[in-house]
Amino acid sequence: MQTQVGPRGFISPISDNAIHYYKYRLEGTFVDDGKLVNKILVIPRRKYEPLFAGHIYITEDDWRIHSTDLMLTKEYQLELIDTLVIRQTHVPVAPDVWRTKDQVVYLAAKIFGFDITANSVNVYSKYDLNPVFPKGYFNKVVMKYDKNAEWRDIKYWDSIRPLPLEADELRDFQVKDSTARARRDSAKSRQQLDSLRTKPQPVKVMDVLWGGLNHRWYFQGDTSVQSHAIHIPGLIKGLSYNTVEGVALQISPTVTFSLPDRRILYWNSSLRYGFSNTHLQAQTGLTLTRAPEGGIGARNTWSVSGGKRITQFNRANPIGPVMNSLYTLLLKENYMKLYESRFAQLAFSRVYESSLAFSVNAVYEDRNAVENTTDFTLFKNDPKSFTPNHPEELAGIPFGKEQVLTVGGSISFQPGQKYIEYPRGRRGIGSTYPTFSAGYRKGLIDANFDKWNIDVRDEMNFKLLGELKYHLGAGGF
Repeated sequence: MQTQVGPRGFISPISDNAIHYYKYRLEGTFVDDGKLVNKILVIPRRKYEPLFAGHIYITEDDWRIHSTDLMLTKEYQLELIDTLVIRQTHVPVAPDVWRTKDQVVYLAAKIFGFDITANSVNVYSKYDLNPVFPKGYFNKVVMKYDKNAEWRDIKYWDSIRPLPLEADELRDFQVKDSTARARRDSAKSRQQLDSLRTKPQPVKVMDVLWGGLNHRWYFQGDTSVQSHAIHIPGLIKGLSYNTVEGVALQISPTVTFSLPDRRILYWNSSLRYGFSNTHLQAQTGLTLTRAPEGGIGARNTWSVSGGKRITQFNRANPIGPVMNSLYTLLLKENYMKLYESRFAQLAFSRVYESSLAFSVNAVYEDRNAVENTTDFTLFKNDPKSFTPNHPEELAGIPFGKEQVLTVGGSISFQPGQKYIEYPRGRRGIGSTYPTFSAGYRKGLIDANFDKWNIDVRDEMNFKLLGELKYHLGAGGF
């Protein structure tokens, strides 16, 4: 039994190997509809394994499940919620066939200081034990919602509800419907905007130095109140040290604009100054994307950027600024090798609901070599010396000014995708197959190279044995 509240799944008390995980104790018997029913206590043998606790009721002689009353807790690897209780009743739907008649699920959780409880009741009937499915009935859609499900009125639900709503349930629905209606009606009201435009919190010193500055501007959208936002990271997070720039300070503000039709525009900028080489770097870029309604559907993303920057020879940036600063200041090791460039970049990507994704981009760079300008360390007596700002693998190749245009793209796909179909579209829920991807990049002008790669990756769940994540790749240059 594998669920979202337990990635390893949970071991059923009646599984083939259940005796290795549970102890059982007969606590009594009773007669129901002429059958003798045994009440059996289910006792987990060990804590911190995905096991149930509670009672299971078994009929005498034919040994069928009569009912269950089982519980999961965090002590037995329940995730996301604190307690989950599952109660089922089984009945004969044919002389030799028993099926679930009803199921009641209770859950309790404590999130951010709030106590949350919920319960649900499912009643099952009209079992078809010998169904005949037309050709093509089973496809990649594993669950489908009726297109009119969102717009059914109360008379429809009352006509098919197996149990009438209790007074508190009816009152709860009325309150929630009224609240939702009030929110829709007030979406364009000044009162809602004014409550959001209250005096912002004062700026604190720690926000400037570490936490960052955040501010929102609220306005009325097509159907709801929307906002623009700005974020500026803390100054300390933008500090680093390397042998080319010395102490470097980078400030990278991000502004987010909410546009009509669920589109979002991101404006990313960066200012960087090296106090040793006295070079100022400045770049900016725009990214436009459209968020699918309810997260369902394809997503397109356009981006354009340009400016002047300093970057690692390895564009994957394998060496982080914090780790490089520590190695440079404490151990006198300057592993990070840098160059400057004036650049312009254009990119486009699309992700389909089928998990197919592709991207294309082009980057033009006017590259310049930079040299070490400082040898400062915290330990002056260290006999070692810094290496030149040049990759050791390219020590025999001179590096000066050059203009390079690179164009390329990538594509990835996971076959066998399964879906849940909603009234507004489909959402992928994964596949038993791995994800395959491939990429290609071409260098032009002062560069002349072809680079390609293919990859396969997957996450395999072995339940009690855990998960296996692998990523295999091959490529050429």
